[in-house]
Amino acid sequence: MVGARIINQAFEEEFKSTKEKIVLLPTCMRRKSAADCKAQKDGLNMICSACSQECNINQINQIAQEEDFRVVMISHSSDFSKFLEKWQNQDEIELVEVACVLNLLLGGYEMKRVSIPVQCVLLDYCGCENH
Repeated sequence: MVGARIINQAFEEEFKSTKEKIVLLPTCMRRKSAADCKAQKDGLNMICSACSQECNINQINQIAQEEDFRVVMISHSSDFSKFLEKWQNQDEIELVEVACVLNLLLGGYEMKRVSIPVQCVLLDYCGCENH
């Protein structure tokens, strides 16, 4: 949590000045299994299709529509560097990374390395079978 706080403080001013906010959510937050989830693949992105009212991602997506930010799901941390390429060195986009403690700091430091303003939110559980 201390590492996430340090990253958040380092990018706080940049975060406030960006025009577009994108929240990155891990697919382990889905209520349905990967086979049952109706999210649409767009390259490395996965976009929620609101197939279940009980789904955590859908619930956050509903808030996103009201509060004017986007939600993108990340399927696996091994693709994260490639996933970030389209947003690196852009000063109008801010990413909010939600992840378990095992991935949060690595992702936050990776975004800092490629000059993407980031805010980190610690996931209070880990739904990933690998962790």
